[in-house]
Amino acid sequence: MSALYAEDGHPPGTSPAPARRAIRLAPEPAWEVDTGPISGEWGGVRWDGSQRDADRPGAGRWEERWRPGLRGGPADPPGAWHEHWSGHHHVVHLAGATDHAAVYLDEDMDRTIGPRVLPYVSEVWQYAKATYGDFGSDPLLYTIFHGGPAAAGPPATYLDLSHDGRNVADAGGPWSDSAGAMLDMVIHEVARIVERGNNGVAESPALPIWGGRTWAEFFTFDTYLALDRRAQAMALAERRWNQADPFPRAGTHWFRDWFHPLWTGAGGAQVMVRFFGLLARHFPRAGDRSYRRFMTWGEYLHFTSGAAGGDLSGLARQAFGWPTRWSGELERARADFPGITY
Repeated sequence: MSALYAEDGHPPGTSPAPARRAIRLAPEPAWEVDTGPISGEWGGVRWDGSQRDADRPGAGRWEERWRPGLRGGPADPPGAWHEHWSGHHHVVHLAGATDHAAVYLDEDMDRTIGPRVLPYVSEVWQYAKATYGDFGSDPLLYTIFHGGPAAAGPPATYLDLSHDGRNVADAGGPWSDSAGAMLDMVIHEVARIVERGNNGVAESPALPIWGGRTWAEFFTFDTYLALDRRAQAMALAERRWNQADPFPRAGTHWFRDWFHPLWTGAGGAQVMVRFFGLLARHFPRAGDRSYRRFMTWGEYLHFTSGAAGGDLSGLARQAFGWPTRWSGELERARADFPGITY
């Protein structure tokens, strides 16, 4: 795997802006085919596996302050919950809860699965909140597991009244691996909740840009490393490294050529924390609680460059190509959002 750098050059047909710094992203780590610590260069700091994950750039010292604890008192989640959204009419039952998560199962699920997956669900949601901020006044992630795929539903945030103002991950089986497959699904659904409910603003202006999966892979990779599940992070990276996506052009490698370089070179999860923060502060809203529209590609590159602290035009050209219209869109974005600097 060759090292990727954002070039100092500028998009075709444009002149470089002298005040802008072209960001140099760190080389990818050298993946090891085992379950031990991953070695490589993380955000410009050499990582050889001897340090604790909490000391890795971009990681928080979560293990010192996050511990699942049994809930008690008037804020207990209901023992049964009648679904009433998107054609869902199941009555699901509480299988267990911590201070951060509640797991519900439908009638087709093995009741012993709930206590086994609850600690993992709780840790994932703890990490999401500690990294991307709170998601409403209710600290819980309500995770619903169904025995069949037809029963699954889209996730919801506390800003969606359809789900009683709760953060909800709604996943359907069948489950060949009761713990691993469920955790994969939960992390993916939490990524969508983070995307659509961070900073108190609903919806995702970048959704048409990165689609329904690519940002979730960044989130999943980072979360697995933060939770010291290196084997799962490695498996995701190796699986996605040479798998191509058809957008924005055929043969695009979103994880390998865009999100992974951002993770390694711009501070791990913090680059996306900053990206979402810039959206919340600068992007147009329809009222106080929802964004007004989707982003253009130029706006996406401008906001991401601001989050990364350097001009990502070169990296984008390598990863995605450079359609002619992007030059105009980027120029317009810089004029419309002058508060984003790099």
